[in-house]
Amino acid sequence: MNPVSRASQESLRDHPLQDAKEGLLSGFPDSDEAPKCRACESRQKFQLKVVLPGLISLVFFILLLSLGLATSKSENCFPFWSETEFVTVKKELPAKSKTVHFTAGLRYNNQQELYRPVYPDKPQYVGEPSQELDDAWEDLVGAVNIFVTPNEQPSLGGGLYFQPESRLYMAQYAIPPKLIRSDMTLSPIIWSKEKGRIIPDFEVDHTCRDYDALKEWANARDSANPNRYPQNAERLHAEGN
Repeated sequence: MNPVSRASQESLRDHPLQDAKEGLLSGFPDSDEAPKCRACESRQKFQLKVVLPGLISLVFFILLLSLGLATSKSENCFPFWSETEFVTVKKELPAKSKTVHFTAGLRYNNQQELYRPVYPDKPQYVGEPSQELDDAWEDLVGAVNIFVTPNEQPSLGGGLYFQPESRLYMAQYAIPPKLIRSDMTLSPIIWSKEKGRIIPDFEVDHTCRDYDALKEWANARDSANPNRYPQNAERLHAEGN
């Protein structure tokens, strides 16, 4: 036998798998060094270009929204009590609003005459002069002049009138909060079938400060009504004010 052929047979017999692998993979680079798919790279770059700006815009929008909400809350949220209001009332009354249904509407009857609906269970403020109307208005307005204690007087800047009889100072509570805290509740415009025209409907719900609570607090400090002020002064002194 040819010595070369014998050596080749011995080599194949001793390393058959290695030689077969080398023969099959000859001409191909190692798998770790294989070139990447150009189409895959292009697709990934395209997706990155499309998605990345969207993500940046979304994050930026969320930041602007958060900043806007924080600014709106801090600047537009009107506090219940203002700095100029009496310190004691802010301590003694809760910051509570109240919803009230207004009954000052106007209607047309079947004869196309304008009239004001009357609710017997509600106080009447309009009509023929009577003691009932006067009492209703007096109760609605409540106390105008109120007592201020010596401890409270400095918070109003001092110089208040001192009433010797009660040994208390005096201040005035004359402007209803409604005139300062403008109410933006709208009155709908409705169609009157009786008159064949539009009219405003004033009988809607309004939400504002609890005026009854404010009036009750002022009445408890009334310094003018002879039926109230002696007891009010005595109570304020007893409370150590």
